[in-house]
Amino acid sequence: MKTTCEPQSTNRKETKMNTQTETKRKTNRKTVAMILGVAILLAGGAMLAGHYLDDSAVQGPAFLFLCALGFTGVVLWSQRNWWAIIPAGVFASLGLSLCWRV
Repeated sequence: MKTTCEPQSTNRKETKMNTQTETKRKTNRKTVAMILGVAILLAGGAMLAGHYLDDSAVQGPAFLFLCALGFTGVVLWSQRNWWAIIPAGVFASLGLSLCWRV
């Protein structure tokens, strides 16, 4: 009795291409997760530096960039979440405008 499922397509090249595409997606997701992790740590460090230096001019833009980074991560994670580009752009624009005021 066979318990394994055979692919509907008997074309081995097609099956091999599908597994390579899935591997690429996993690699891209890992890369995006690592980049987001590092960026969140950097933004958190900027917020802590602003807190210890008693400089609110650093905390505001750091928080806005952190929010923009979160929405950018949502977009990078899955292209179906195209709607997250709008809040990411709004938060990034607000953060830049606060940086230029300082």
